[in-house]
Amino acid sequence: MNRNLKGLLIALAVYGTAFASTDNNKTHLNVRIDRDSVPAYTTFHKMVADKDEDRLGGSVEATGHYGRSVNASHLAKSFGADGTGSINVIAGPMTARFTPIRTDVVSDLILHVQGGSNKNALAGVLNFAPKQTVYGLRLDYFQSFDKWVDGLFLHVILPFEHMTNDINMTIPTDTEASEDSVKLKDLFTGKAITRTAPENVHTALKYAKMNNNSETGLGDIEARIGWNFLDGKKYHAGIHAAVVFPTGDEANEEFLWGAQTGDSKWGIGLGTDASALLWEEDEQSLTLLGCLQYKYLFEGDEKRNIGFKELRYTDDGTARDIVVNPIASLYYQVGEVGVKGLQPLANVSTLDVDVKPGSQIDGTVSLAYTNGGFTLDLGYNLFWKEAESVTLSSAWNDEKYGVARKLYDATAAFGAAGADTLAENTTGWIKKADLDFDGAATSSIIKHKVFTGVGYVAKTWEYPVMAGAGIAYELPSSNRNATEGYSFWVKLGASF
Repeated sequence: MNRNLKGLLIALAVYGTAFASTDNNKTHLNVRIDRDSVPAYTTFHKMVADKDEDRLGGSVEATGHYGRSVNASHLAKSFGADGTGSINVIAGPMTARFTPIRTDVVSDLILHVQGGSNKNALAGVLNFAPKQTVYGLRLDYFQSFDKWVDGLFLHVILPFEHMTNDINMTIPTDTEASEDSVKLKDLFTGKAITRTAPENVHTALKYAKMNNNSETGLGDIEARIGWNFLDGKKYHAGIHAAVVFPTGDEANEEFLWGAQTGDSKWGIGLGTDASALLWEEDEQSLTLLGCLQYKYLFEGDEKRNIGFKELRYTDDGTARDIVVNPIASLYYQVGEVGVKGLQPLANVSTLDVDVKPGSQIDGTVSLAYTNGGFTLDLGYNLFWKEAESVTLSSAWNDEKYGVARKLYDATAAFGAAGADTLAENTTGWIKKADLDFDGAATSSIIKHKVFTGVGYVAKTWEYPVMAGAGIAYELPSSNRNATEGYSFWVKLGASF
């Protein structure tokens, strides 16, 4: 059984590296530097395996954990252009400037300057160095029902989380627009912009802001019911079924990289765990342990920031090619038919969607050395999840919004496609088919973690107590949506 478990984990690791994501220009990303299964696992396996007919069979532990990402340049590629961690904003008119739009953004798209083409001098490079910090407290309650049904158990997991996501956007040289002294940073962080000329008026950014943000609250609660069908002195094996309760907080779409404490979706799971005693002498022993957990998270409603999948346009009567996956499209200035003024696309394209996280696998193999009451754990953890599926659940009017053309005067109601929108005729309107739902979905992620933990179980009292600590490092992956970083934890527990 242990041989099969290790083989499955190795196969998944190879698979995940070979098919790592190369996404960029993401408008949503759900990553976690600290998978809380590893801190809770160390030493606690020793507590739950210790049986005493005079006790009720219950064990509890509280695990405080802290984790932080370190691969800023790696994760930055998810938000930058074409495999880089940056976006270049070019000053000047839109005409004939769409050829390099996969790596560049023309400033006329994000700051409206009606009329002459030489007024908009706004330019600069947005550099990203994202970092994530997670800390919290996880409570585990394990109850054995051996007194009634041999091998039957219940395990309840209650996590409390605090997460901070900082996209850490900087602009070393932020050239102001010559009109109104507008800066790039103000546009991308949602600062209100006062325009002197009424023909250029636009609303400030309300969603997808490039600011740091945090979330504190419950994670997703999980309850497992299981059966240890093999339970000998030198080995054990068990299976369990799980239910995931959607008590975590979803990401706040006010921010481009919104912090969240859980997936906030109902889920079910199946798992197995096993151990085998490899060596024993006096009070010393060496045990091989393994566990594998599969979860499936069901579809649920969320809000997500939705950018462009492609932009069809003609400008000044000259036909251009279709622009695929335009960079920073959430920040394009768009108009609404019959309404005066402009606003960033994100203000109208942060939509109600159905999100299906799908499958996840969390597997751990470790060696546990014990000497009396002391335990030393050394192990490896693999976490994999499939790509999210995001589909629109709200209505979208194909003839309501359009990207503003330079000739548009914001004192007038936004209207005719040929005069006010960037594209002529019916191609000027933003259609549902133009929206990029894949960019708003977190791609498949695989993470490799090595860890070690130490603990001591005191059995001198009637009810054993446990204390422990540990550290882990999450290995880098070629998947730019995954994180590299460290974590550490301390824990206390008791059996009764």
